Amino acid sequence: MICTFRILLLISFSALVFASQSDDDEQCIFDQDEQKQAYLELEKKYEGSEYVEEKYALLIPWKGDLITLKRGGCVHFGVSIELQSIKTDQFEDVEVFFSKILELVTEFDQGLIDREKLERSIQDENWHENRLGSDIHYSLAYPDVSAFEIFRRHDQENTTIGISFYY
Repeated sequence: MICTFRILLLISFSALVFASQSDDDEQCIFDQDEQKQAYLELEKKYEGSEYVEEKYALLIPWKGDLITLKRGGCVHFGVSIELQSIKTDQFEDVEVFFSKILELVTEFDQGLIDREKLERSIQDENWHENRLGSDIHYSLAYPDVSAFEIFRRHDQENTTIGISFYY
């Protein structure tokens, strides 16, 4: 019960970081125009990508899958990188899963995560694992951010893996 509550709390807070962007821009610590400009620059970098302003997200076709990249916030600055794949069984092996997470960080973290530190945390198994059905959430000890989460979710048609972190 406590693990389920913790998972829901982490998901809720991650959603809150990005949902708060729709609040009155005057009350935001982070300049929302600057965040939009960052999205537009990223849109130029990733061919075929599309900035969806209502969702504060950049959708990026990548290696036959879809990346959803979110960044920004109003009170807390956060980044979320999700890969959605129709190949539902490809991330069952924990080594394959973490290898793909490191690949996502290398490609999409915008220089905010030190890959070597993250790799060390993964190798040292410096995390807390929560399972809810076939979904897995790892709360990772990563020293440079307030919270760092890695996850794998399944539905009938897709598997979504990703990371989210905030300062």
